[in-house]
Amino acid sequence: MSDREYARYKAGASGLTRLITRHLGEQESERLVRHVEAKYDSSGPTNIDEIRWLFYDAMLDDEGQQRGQWFMLQVDWKASEEVAWQMQEMLAARGIEPVWQWDHEGKTVMQGLSELSRWLAPRPLSLLIVDYESDSYYALIMETALVEQTITLGWEAGVKILSFADFAVTQDKQ
Repeated sequence: MSDREYARYKAGASGLTRLITRHLGEQESERLVRHVEAKYDSSGPTNIDEIRWLFYDAMLDDEGQQRGQWFMLQVDWKASEEVAWQMQEMLAARGIEPVWQWDHEGKTVMQGLSELSRWLAPRPLSLLIVDYESDSYYALIMETALVEQTITLGWEAGVKILSFADFAVTQDKQ
């Protein structure tokens, strides 16, 4: 990958980070942007698969999202008990009341995400999936008006972001 291509992905990752963390306030959002940029600077040009994992590492490592300022869900495919508390963190960081309630007993992570997606719609918020093609789920909550911009910035950052509806279709085929 050329330095120019790499710089384009880094700029995309900075813009994406700024957008998905804007609800956390300027100071926290800019801290995360600087962290993403430092992660990219420490790696240097690489291939596209490594680019998307750089973004993941920056968002979810010890310097990434912090308790009380949650913006990205990360749940193993079989850990349905993780969905509700992580979503509570994400909703609280957005100041959303009433909080979403979900009983995970006997349900899958995908069922929880589906229920949450329906619950968010009238607020008007949308659930987006960051698709790392792994056996875990990664999700964002975004204002519905910003969904297309988020997906586009994801593409510019080398990160595959899908609406929940589009992601759900891919899961039905497996």
